[in-house]
Amino acid sequence: LSLLRNPRAHLSQMGTDTGSHETTVALYPHRGDWRAGTVRQGLELNTPLLCHVDTIHPGELPAELAFLGASAEGVVISSLKAAEDGDGLILRLYDSSGEGVEEVGLYGSLRWGDIKEVSMTEDLNLADVKTPLSLSPYEVRTFRLKDPFLKS
Repeated sequence: LSLLRNPRAHLSQMGTDTGSHETTVALYPHRGDWRAGTVRQGLELNTPLLCHVDTIHPGELPAELAFLGASAEGVVISSLKAAEDGDGLILRLYDSSGEGVEEVGLYGSLRWGDIKEVSMTEDLNLADVKTPLSLSPYEVRTFRLKDPFLKS
């Protein structure tokens, strides 16, 4: 397994990948080709869930709660952030399977007034959108969620 490359002719005379490095490698046995869950496993390995254990206390939230999720296997929500101009949230998702998705819904406690497809730079409104969404193979789509709020 080759992870680093250190060409001798590099101008720094030290090479490009010198010094100490730490990496994590995982083997994920799966059926079929690389599309069979490996993208999700890679994301889970490289962005581990951070947990906080708390004591039981009164409250109205259920024992299990999703903030935002995509209903189709192979669809990855790659980012959710405040819009650069402060007008809503920006949601970016993509098809990791390479097969495309005809219908993908969004679920969870996050709600919004309306949803518009925007350019990746958020400066151009492309279209009004209704869910469920569709994605072409490997397509990346970016949306502006207007007036976001949490469902109570």
